[in-house]
Amino acid sequence: ALPNGERGVRSAVLGLVAYVAERKPPSGPEEIWALTMRWHDPATLADMPDYHQSRAEAQSERTRADAAERGMQTQRARADAAERATQAERARADAAEQAVQTERARAAAAERRIAEQEEQLRRLRGGL
Repeated sequence: ALPNGERGVRSAVLGLVAYVAERKPPSGPEEIWALTMRWHDPATLADMPDYHQSRAEAQSERTRADAAERGMQTQRARADAAERATQAERARADAAEQAVQTERARAAAAERRIAEQEEQLRRLRGGL
């Protein structure tokens, strides 16, 4: 006797108990029930999944795997976008740094010209 009240036959080779159970087909009308052979594992005290259960579990796993893959693709796309944004920001920062260096060079050149012109003006005034 099994925990569900059914009686079955134990397989010495498999270590499982085979029994016959009634079940409603997954896609059939409410009033139709079918007899099906089930396997019970005495070690786990659970029935082994039948074909329909295994198929539903496999489909559920495929659906979860697909959702996980889509999630990973979304994460990759976000990471790629963030990397592109970071690279663009680095390029803007480099351009700003270059602009600062250019302005410093212009300021230094202007200061040199002013110093040269002041020196020239002093010489001219001193020579008068």
